[in-house]
Amino acid sequence: MAVLLWGGAAVVGTIVFHDEHSDYSNHHDYSNWGEYSDYAERQRRRLASLQSDTESAARELSGYKSYTVNPELGNQHLKQTSAMRVSTTDMDSSAKAKIQRRIESDEVSETSSLKSELELVDDILDKISRIEKEN
Repeated sequence: MAVLLWGGAAVVGTIVFHDEHSDYSNHHDYSNWGEYSDYAERQRRRLASLQSDTESAARELSGYKSYTVNPELGNQHLKQTSAMRVSTTDMDSSAKAKIQRRIESDEVSETSSLKSELELVDDILDKISRIEKEN
């Protein structure tokens, strides 16, 4: 009886072992060897590194736009648009328009003080002219 049990266990074990390890019919199929080669691993690492570098550059560009470019833009829509999607031509024209408005504003404020000084000089010259006529 023990021999029979031991023999039955051996048969069952052989069948299980055979089922687990008997699928070697495709041992000559190398179609997926690239998934396991050193080249594929190097490619995977290179792609991961490039993706990391790209994401880092995008964050840096976004930070530059937020802190350096946005204060110079006059268009609120351009300020809110992400750095990766905004048009450089639109940003350039918006920044130039804002600079032009600032120049015009500075000119007006500087010339207004000069105009008031000129008006004072004109008033003084008019008074001098009247005094000379009276004498």
